[in-house]
Amino acid sequence: MARDKLTPIQLTRNAGIDAKAATVLTAINVTNGAYIDASALDMDRVILHVKNTEGSTNTVTVKAGAFSRASLGDLVVTVAATSGEQMLHLETARFKKADGTIDIDFESGMTGLIGCYALP
Repeated sequence: MARDKLTPIQLTRNAGIDAKAATVLTAINVTNGAYIDASALDMDRVILHVKNTEGSTNTVTVKAGAFSRASLGDLVVTVAATSGEQMLHLETARFKKADGTIDIDFESGMTGLIGCYALP
């Protein structure tokens, strides 16, 4: 399966960013899933923004990675129906795979938007 790439907006510590310009939400593709290339940016934490537009509650799963905190397992978060939104604060030590990516899966039938922000 070829996952859809999410390109994080890099946030800078102790600085501002134009919130409208920083909106990076893209359509969720349940067939492909998504990934973040965490090796491409200087980041150890990521904020994932998920918006559910489906008429029922759905789950988003961030897959466990290959490093020190991967033993904590997958993170499964429920997103409320019809415009429910969740912000997930992820540590890359738990979710990053050996190739530097973080994989995200969506419950079958979910529709909505997803985006991410990299924290230094």
